[in-house]
Amino acid sequence: MGRPSAPSISLDALVRVIQLIPAGAAIRRLGDGVIVAVNEGFERMLGYARADVIGRSISELRLYADPEEEAAVGMLPQDKENVTALEVRIRARSGAIRDILLSAQAIDLAGDPALLVIFQDITDRKQI
Repeated sequence: MGRPSAPSISLDALVRVIQLIPAGAAIRRLGDGVIVAVNEGFERMLGYARADVIGRSISELRLYADPEEEAAVGMLPQDKENVTALEVRIRARSGAIRDILLSAQAIDLAGDPALLVIFQDITDRKQI
């Protein structure tokens, strides 16, 4: 028995949903890592405007401070359908490194495999 298929949803519908999330959220295609949507929480947390990231890949932006973490998150859909509360280090637009609690869900974005990623900044909590 195979693993259940990822939920299928249109990009427009998913963008409306992630705008409601107070934490940072991004949607990226699996094949090339290109970001197709981010919410306001992502913009606030990392200092990027949507126009700075939409259409660019995670690698091109150098978002992950550790390339091994980037590779591990990219492999998530092959390993399992989702992950909850994975600690990673993300580089903000300013260059500052933020400690992030990441949760991700593999999705079918109208026939295109993608990853919905939710980011919670835990930098201040870790420094205490």
